[in-house]
Amino acid sequence: MEARKGYGDSIPSNELLPKERIMKYYILINQKYGIDTEDGLRTYIHDMLDKAS
Repeated sequence: MEARKGYGDSIPSNELLPKERIMKYYILINQKYGIDTEDGLRTYIHDMLDKAS
C-alpha cells in the first residue's frame, strides 16, 4: 500500500520500500500469524487470498 500511494489501480509503481520497512512488516506479521511455522504461514496466505477476493 505504501509503494502504491498516489497511483491508480491500473498504473504500475516502481517505488522502492526501504529494507527496514519491509522487515518491520514481516516482524508484525510473524507476531500476528507466526509465519515462522507451517501452520502460521498457511493461515497468513489464506487470509491474504481472502482479502484479494
